[in-house]
Amino acid sequence: MQKSNGSASKLKPDHWVSWAVVHDHWKLVANPDLSHFQLFDIAKDVKKIRDLKKEHPVEVEKLLSKLRQWQLTLPEDPSGDVFSELRDK
Repeated sequence: MQKSNGSASKLKPDHWVSWAVVHDHWKLVANPDLSHFQLFDIAKDVKKIRDLKKEHPVEVEKLLSKLRQWQLTLPEDPSGDVFSELRDK
């Protein structure tokens, strides 16, 4: 085991989260292609420090399924004015 120096690893770079789903007391975060994800019990671990994906694989599958179902409802390409008025153009 290698001691972490607080910097990002090649397996989990900074800002890797692209998707998140919350259901009951669970929060699952995932990268763009859902190949890397973490599961947190946000009722017990507010700071989201302990990844529980190995201890709760059933919850992981439930939340990944919910995320995939929701993704199917998204348009391939956004249409119309999708940016906030506060965004610099």
